[in-house]
Parts: sequence; C-alpha cells; structure tokens
Amino acid sequence: MDVTQRVFNFIILLIGTLLGLLIAGYVVLSYPNLIGASEPLRGLQSFVSTGSSVILALVTAAYVILTWSLVTETRDARKQEIMPIFALEMEGYAVGALGPKLRNIGNGPATSVSATFQLKPSGQEHQASSKNVAPGDFVGSLDPKVPVDPDSDFEELCVSGTYTNVFGEEKPFSDSIDLEMFYRMPMQTPLCGEINLLRN
Repeated sequence: MDVTQRVFNFIILLIGTLLGLLIAGYVVLSYPNLIGASEPLRGLQSFVSTGSSVILALVTAAYVILTWSLVTETRDARKQEIMPIFALEMEGYAVGALGPKLRNIGNGPATSVSATFQLKPSGQEHQASSKNVAPGDFVGSLDPKVPVDPDSDFEELCVSGTYTNVFGEEKPFSDSIDLEMFYRMPMQTPLCGEINLLRN
C-alpha cells in the first residue's frame, strides 16, 4: 500500500471518528433539554456544545486536506499522461557500425531537447540538440559510432540531457544500453536506417 493510500485511509478513519463524536455530542447536548435537566447537566451541555464546535472544525479541516490531496494526485496523474519519455535505441546506418537513436515513447511532445551520447568506458562523446520531438518520433545521431564487433572494448552506450515539456518545465532524462547484453542478442538491426540527425 503506497503512502497516498495510507494517508487517504487515515483521513477517512479520522473523519468517521470525528463525525461519530459529533453525533454523540449532539445527542448529549439535546438530552438535558428533553428531560428538563438540572444545572450540572446544563454545564455539561455547554461543554459538549464547545466540544462539538471543535470537532466540527476538525472534520472540516480533515475534509479540506483530503480534497487537496485528491486534487493534487489527479493533477499529477493528468500531467504524467502527457509527459514525454525518452528511450535510447540503436540502429544500423553503415556496415560495421550502429548509431544512437533517442525515441520519445511518451504521450507528450518535448521541445528544446539537448542530449549527450557517450560510449563507456573512455569512448567518444557527442552532444546534440533538437527543437521538437513529437510522441512516437525519434532523433538520431551518426556519432558516437557503436561497433557491431562483440570484441569491442566498450561496455555501455549512455545518453543524458534535458528537455522542456508542454508546461514549460525543463526536465532531465537519461538512459543506457548494456552493450555486452546487446551483443548477445540475435542481430536484427538493419544495416541502413532512416535517421533524423540532431543538429548542433
């Protein structure tokens, strides 16, 4: 159970308890008037009246907190629905080499994309940028050149960078491909592929 669900359950329990106390308070508050009670019971009536007001204020506060929490969670969920998500891929574009591709697999466009591709350890690094990457679209680069030779000294292809979402917020991203695992997979990458070059 996540934190939001636990908070939600706690607030529901709190509201239920406070409402129960409020109802009990009103019963106690009304009882002396029904039986024509003496002064001590009327003092209790005054105390219960004050307590009921406090309980009502607490119930209202708990309701406001619950509503705010639900509104915030709904807003965040809707924002996530239109966020770009970047995944690093590789595609062949020449015999003996692969090029990195950065694909937007999310539901929202990304603008002002700035990316740095790097082969590790101690490999070539290439910085690139693009004005806009629509959902399902990708941008690619001819560098760094990833050798298709399994005996290559390189262990990992990495990308990191930033983009701007539809709300004007600049967000970071990063991804990587383990080349040792990639080389073990059956090679299904075409030797030539259509690549939109990222412009410096």
